[in-house]
Amino acid sequence: FCAMGPKLEVYTKELEEPFLQQSREYYRQKSQEWMQVDSTPEYLIKADKALKEEDDRVNRYLEEQTKAKLLRECQTEILQAHETDLLEKPGSGCRSMLEQEKNDYLSLLFKLYEGIDNGLEPIATIVKEHIARMGSEIISQRAAALKAAETAAASSGKPSKGPSASENNSFVTSLLDLHDKYRTLVTDFFFSNSLFEKALKEAFEVFVNHDVGKTTNAELISTYCDRILQNPTNETEV
Repeated sequence: FCAMGPKLEVYTKELEEPFLQQSREYYRQKSQEWMQVDSTPEYLIKADKALKEEDDRVNRYLEEQTKAKLLRECQTEILQAHETDLLEKPGSGCRSMLEQEKNDYLSLLFKLYEGIDNGLEPIATIVKEHIARMGSEIISQRAAALKAAETAAASSGKPSKGPSASENNSFVTSLLDLHDKYRTLVTDFFFSNSLFEKALKEAFEVFVNHDVGKTTNAELISTYCDRILQNPTNETEV
């Protein structure tokens, strides 16, 4: 096709517009079928394949002007229309992928929705909530351990000695390991996107500032880091 003058108008009216309409209707139906039978990872694989095939089809047979229009139609029907349902799908949605550490699928989810207006915000919110929940569980476990120790001391008639240095170190290590785990996710699989950097930061603020015991979490972490810096035992700890 010649992309000039009257011929372009004919191309647009007679070929492009019907093609876009047919593509829209096809993927509206197809995506609904996928949603009925596929897990979220399976759906994402099919979505990625379909978008790549449509991109290749435009490059081979159609005018360049059609590419952005077709991509927008496909993204709307395949991704945007189903985002909430995909993220919340029982047993395989975003929360499940985080719990099961399916980082490659989480990265594919990120890549597919990165090009959609406000497509990443719901994902970042779920990531933040998940990290906050994981951290809060660590805090709750420490609170339960401290309470159990106090109860045992009261039963024996002896004053509670509080947590040992080893117990404090184990608690701090759990927090730092959690941060390392999700720092890797944000850096390597969400490509240090600012939304996910913010989600990580705000999630940790939720529970790190929730102190249990007589010593604040910030003080415990500071003490732990000072000890490691002063007496490093291996490069990993440093």
